[in-house]
Formats: sequence, structure tokens, C-alpha cells
Amino acid sequence: MYCSGLAFVKPCNQLKRHFRGLMHPWIASIQVVDSIVADARDEFNYVNDLAWTPDGMEIASGSATNVVRLWNAPTKRAIWKFQGGADKISSVSISSDGRLIAAGSDDATVLVWNMETRRLLHHFRGAHTGWVNSVAFSPDGLTLASGAMDQVVVLWDLNTGQERRRFSINQSGGVNSVAFSPNGQQIATGSVDQMIRLWDISSRDDREALVLGGHSGGVNSVRFSPSAGKRLVSGSDDLTIRLWDAATGQNTQILCGHTRKVVAAVFSPDGSLVISGSEDKSVRIWGVASGRLLHKLTGHTSGINAVAFSPNGRLLASGSFDDEIRLWDAEEWMPYGKLKDFENDHGDDDDDDDDERGGGGARVWPGCCRGQTSAGAFEFD
Repeated sequence: MYCSGLAFVKPCNQLKRHFRGLMHPWIASIQVVDSIVADARDEFNYVNDLAWTPDGMEIASGSATNVVRLWNAPTKRAIWKFQGGADKISSVSISSDGRLIAAGSDDATVLVWNMETRRLLHHFRGAHTGWVNSVAFSPDGLTLASGAMDQVVVLWDLNTGQERRRFSINQSGGVNSVAFSPNGQQIATGSVDQMIRLWDISSRDDREALVLGGHSGGVNSVRFSPSAGKRLVSGSDDLTIRLWDAATGQNTQILCGHTRKVVAAVFSPDGSLVISGSEDKSVRIWGVASGRLLHKLTGHTSGINAVAFSPNGRLLASGSFDDEIRLWDAEEWMPYGKLKDFENDHGDDDDDDDDERGGGGARVWPGCCRGQTSAGAFEFD
């Protein structure tokens, strides 16, 4: 029923492209004459995930198109497009040494590129049968975890390109988020069934070590605290952020204040803060020790779908449903500029660059190359 409404949406709309396969043939064939008005911004060309390079100079983003876009943070310029997937990119991750970038796609595949050469190294097909909502590198960069709507988490050996292990989470409704502990011995998952699960990947036992219950809505985001990984933070459809003891599974704090679903929640690099992004269009900063709301960042005109701290903790990036990435000064908590709109982001142009880079499915944007920074670095409008 809902898909039938897409018949009245412009053909270029990304939501229509994404769900076209679910529309009844006679509905899909309907043609509606467009009125002659200025094009509205596509509210569904959203930023799904964000990841910083270790040096804090570049940001990768996934969106409702089939490309991963790479941005130069000081210049605000989009400098590269990683291509190869056939559907929306729901998640992105960059290894701790900055050598690799991975993406999870709604075509049920996982892609891994070399950041330096831009070549596609791995395209994992067949392991998942549902949208890949989350990907995460192990701290040593040798393993990649992928979690999907098929209720499965897969661990990939990045040296051999083979599946190392899998965890089936029956009746979870789908995996929304997966994260490694700082020591690489555990993974945490957040699922549609409102549960958080911890898995000891150093053992041969495929059963979860802990199941954390308390949320009354789907868990959209889960992260370990940095350094020792003693805490977990989760964001949920129930409008709350929760902090957990990673050893016992005890819920230690509940952070309330958002008025709509919490889609993203992360720790600051020093672990003293929690940053949350919500469909209420706000980014909120919480003190871990006090549990108090310290700052509320506004300015986005659509819901927040991703938040990410730069490794040095000086900048915060937030991505929203209206294809916008904003940067924030994490000392003064003031706007620090925004990255330009995603344009021509459908992955069907500039194929010549694919050949030049050996099938990496990438594109260089004019006027800016990897490693270049302007003299006035981080001077934003």
C-alpha cells in the first residue's frame, strides 16, 4: 500500500528508486506529469553513516545512492567516489591504520577498498540475504564484521577474503549495528528486537555471552567506550540513550531528552562524553559521569542519521536525512561549516576512471586530490 504512493513521486527520487522492485507492475508503470516548479531537495537522499580517517583530514559517507563519498574536511570538497555496489550504502567504516574502507550495501553485499590505490579489494557476495546495515573493522584491521537484516553477523578475514565465522541471531528482526571492543575480543550487536548482545569471538562458543535488555524500541546504534571498553552506549527507537556495564550487562544510566527516535550514539575519543543524533533534528552532548545534557546542537533541517567524532576530538560530524553533513567545533560546540550537497551521486557516471584505477569504481573530483590541504585549513563559511 505504501509503495503505491511512490507512483506520484518524481522518477529521480531516491526512495522511489530504492523500493521500485516492491511496487506492483501496474503501479510502477503509472506516469504522472510533473508540474513546472523548481526541484525540491530530495529528503530521502540521506546520509546513512560517517567515518573519519585516522588523521582527521577526510570523512567518508554512505547515502541512499550506491556510492561511498570521500570528503576533504579542511576544504569541504568531495574528492572521491567509491563504487561497486548496486544499491544504497547503509554503513561505512575505515580501518584504524587508514589503509582500508568498507561499506555495507542494501544489495546484501559488503565491499572493501584500498584507501591509497582506491582499488576494490573484496566484494563479499552470498553470505547475507538482507540489507547490510552495519560494518566494523577490528582494532588490528585484520577482520571485518558485517551485520544485516537477515539476522546474521559475519566475520571476514581480510587477508584471505574468506568468511571466518558467523553468528545467527534468530528472532532478532535484523541487526542494525555491530561494534568491536577495543581489545578486539568481543563484538556487540544492536537489533530490531530491542536487544543488545555481546559475543566473545575469542572462544569457540557461538552463543552470545550476554544479552542486554531494557530498551522498549529497536536498537539502532551500539558502541564500546574507547580505551578499556568497560562501557557500552546504545541509541533506540524508544527515544533514549542507555549506558551499560560491558562486563555485567547492567544498565547504569538512561539519558532522556530526545523527542523522536535516537538513530546514532557514540562516545567521544576520551570517553567522557556521549553524542547522540535523533530524528528530532538535534545533536545532543551528554556527560558520561553526570548523565546530564551539556549541549544541544541545532541547525539541521531534517532528522539526524549519523554522528562521528574526529580522532583528535576537535570536530564532530553529523549527517542528516536531507543529504547534508555539518561540522561542529567540539570545544566551543559551535557550527564549523557544512559539506556541500551530494550531486550526481548515482554511481553511473565517469566510468573512465574505473579503468584508470583498475576497477576500483572510483572518481576523482576536479581541483582536489588526496593529501592536499589548503593553507587556511579548517576555515569554513
